[in-house]
Amino acid sequence: MADFKTAYRATMDFEGSYNDDPRDLGGETWKGVSRKMNPDWEGWLVVDLIKRSVAKRDLDRMLNADEELEDMLLEFYKAQYWDPLSLDQVKEQEIAGEIFDTAVNQGVIKAAKYFQEGLNLLNNNQLHYSDLVVDGHIGPATLKAYSAYMLTANFSGRSRERNVRTMLKVLNGLQFERYVEICELNPKQEVYFYGWINRI
Repeated sequence: MADFKTAYRATMDFEGSYNDDPRDLGGETWKGVSRKMNPDWEGWLVVDLIKRSVAKRDLDRMLNADEELEDMLLEFYKAQYWDPLSLDQVKEQEIAGEIFDTAVNQGVIKAAKYFQEGLNLLNNNQLHYSDLVVDGHIGPATLKAYSAYMLTANFSGRSRERNVRTMLKVLNGLQFERYVEICELNPKQEVYFYGWINRI
């Protein structure tokens, strides 16, 4: 089964610093945790304490060195993103990691919907399994459909690796469409488009 810490480390390659850019709709963030969206996260007490005690140039280094803060981050990401998506039950690390990273960047419901939409699109008009209700909740029906999709790897011309690659392309395509939509609705967000595309 997929491993949370492996997915977490990959996502931190994109989210691994302190940011307080006024153009960012998420506002102040530490390793992707937005104060605006998560004002009650206990880690903000530690962040604020460290901010008051060090020079700005040393802030990232000191925040990264705090083991208690890192433990809080791990608990937060597992409870808020990994567990609600039932990613422990997804066998393929690449798929679980992609869904997790998308959830961190675009939200849990969006990430789950992309997965469900992808499964429906790859279903060949319900030849392999019943289409899913795209409700943003990864439960038994979604996991059953995913298992059925992965079983099609035994078909001629397919393989486990090809099925994984194909699903990743679908998930990335849906994620890309959302980034375009965000920039069309608010052109000021184009400043982040390069970085967003590089996490696809």
